[in-house]
Amino acid sequence: MKALPEIRYARANNVSIAYSRWGQGDHLVVYTPPLVSNVELVWELPEWDRMLTWAGQHHQIILIDKRGVGLSDRVSEPSTLEENVGDVLAVMDAESVEQAHIVGHSEGGTIAVALAAEHPERVQHLILADSLALGVPNETVAGFADPDHPFPTPEETREKWLALVRTWGRPESIWLGIFAPSVAKDPRVRRWWNRFERQSCSSGSLLAMMRSSAKFDLRPMFEKIKAPTLVCHALGDRVNHVAEGRVLASLIPRAKLIEWDCNDHMWAFAPNWQEYHNVQIEFLTGNRPRSGSRKQIASVLFTDIVDSTKQASEYGDESWRQVMELHDAISRTRISAYDGTLIHGTGDGNLAIFPDPESAVSAALELAQELAASHIPIRAGLHIGQIEIRNDEDITGIAVNIAARVQDLAGAGEVLISQTVRDMLMGSRFTVHERGSHQLKGVEGTWRVYAVSG
Repeated sequence: MKALPEIRYARANNVSIAYSRWGQGDHLVVYTPPLVSNVELVWELPEWDRMLTWAGQHHQIILIDKRGVGLSDRVSEPSTLEENVGDVLAVMDAESVEQAHIVGHSEGGTIAVALAAEHPERVQHLILADSLALGVPNETVAGFADPDHPFPTPEETREKWLALVRTWGRPESIWLGIFAPSVAKDPRVRRWWNRFERQSCSSGSLLAMMRSSAKFDLRPMFEKIKAPTLVCHALGDRVNHVAEGRVLASLIPRAKLIEWDCNDHMWAFAPNWQEYHNVQIEFLTGNRPRSGSRKQIASVLFTDIVDSTKQASEYGDESWRQVMELHDAISRTRISAYDGTLIHGTGDGNLAIFPDPESAVSAALELAQELAASHIPIRAGLHIGQIEIRNDEDITGIAVNIAARVQDLAGAGEVLISQTVRDMLMGSRFTVHERGSHQLKGVEGTWRVYAVSG
């Protein structure tokens, strides 16, 4: 089972601030908290998991939930900028960190600017990603926009954020389509995002925080920043216009500006997320991560829900969303319990890998049984062989294709395995029943398939 970072707490003016720390190496990066977050829930989505895991392979990380958000204490009033900075310093002090690299994404960039300006001795390098130049007049920011991509009017900005607040935490939420359009149509990501909204803060708290942060003025702070600074911004950012990043880079002494060819405000979801991340890692540590996939032997498991389209129609959108959330939660638990790695969801199923075939079969059987008890019938297919793990942590290879084709042959509640898996289970506690020889689409030769029980 993958060990997730421990949730820790620091005290700041009688408020408990939740954070986690993980990673390796001599460099420590502190992510200042954005508008909303949940330092525990992020690990349940493969897109976040892959990015956080990749970062932890190249430096240490501290991730923080600001007061009133996520796992930190709720507060009666929105936090001030000074309190937000103080909370980050309280976490650093709790971890005996005198100095660190600071990365601020979105509103986290506001906190990062204030921290670097008011406490320069605590900041080694500063990265501002998709952040706002709060306090700079709209007409000034608009002057940095391209003619074919004009800066929005105050009325347009106000209506956008009010619409976001109105749908916050609801099935009809429009956040994902604006914050991460590249994955907005993925039902698996949308299910996670809906949970993330509900478990980070309420819509009332969200509105209060927005109104409070809109009054922040960073202009007196820019000239005080001494740390080497990198400003990154997505060209197609629908949340914070790219002109904001250009203004920040122009006002911060010696700041370097990089604009991503991307529409995702949440760059961890972008197709080229690793390319963007590697630039940041190199700026902070001086070393650019090596690219290239790696190969290994793994047991590959595919599952999917039987007649999912028909069931979704019968349940209706809201009830089906709840069914899928239960499916996802049970899947994560069973896969993790047998040292498996959830590669990603498939819309109505899962793709996972395991270190050995016995663990994979055990997880598949328990998963099928537990989901059946919740009236969610699935089918599963397994194969073992060499896979290629790409830079984005997705997997490819003939072994993946074979596992998918074996799953296609399974009926409701069945766990089917290839001949290769069957041979490696000889002498195990499992019982196998032959299901004949089959031509697998896209795979040469004839393959014997077996049903397994235990």
